[in-house]
Amino acid sequence: TDLGANNATRTKIEAALKDVKPHLIIHYDHGSSFTLWGQSSNALEAGLDDNNIALVSERMVSTVSCQSANGLGPFAITQGVISYVGYTENHIFWTHKTAEFGVASNAANFVLLEGGSAQEAFDAGWAAYDALYHDLLTAGDLTAAATALHDRDCLALLGSGVSNAPPPCVCSH
Repeated sequence: TDLGANNATRTKIEAALKDVKPHLIIHYDHGSSFTLWGQSSNALEAGLDDNNIALVSERMVSTVSCQSANGLGPFAITQGVISYVGYTENHIFWTHKTAEFGVASNAANFVLLEGGSAQEAFDAGWAAYDALYHDLLTAGDLTAAATALHDRDCLALLGSGVSNAPPPCVCSH
């Protein structure tokens, strides 16, 4: 189930979680310490937060968004979420290297979508950022290299690393 742009409302996210009962939730959008943001009428709207995260208990969450592994992720684990892959600080990229940062930030999700474990996903994400860092450093793009290193170091795996997610999946972005 793909809930993109203005379809990523709290109501539609909650309905998809209840109706589809996905094993894996992937989130691409803004995040903050206790919120994964969705969108309604072209404005940010809380999609998943500390008030409804229990809807994803006994499931896996992976997010490419800022800060949520700092607050919501640990709280989600206490609410029964099996594993949570996300960022503890701001997730940053450079527009002149969008494709390269996209490969690194998607590496964990691709592993999960292919049935890999949360630990395998985290390891793939870490390795992709590490490779990007070395490539950018070699190319002399020190600022972008530092950003890749920052993103790598902020990537976190919370909960079980041995879990894996068979279909179905809900993605919001």
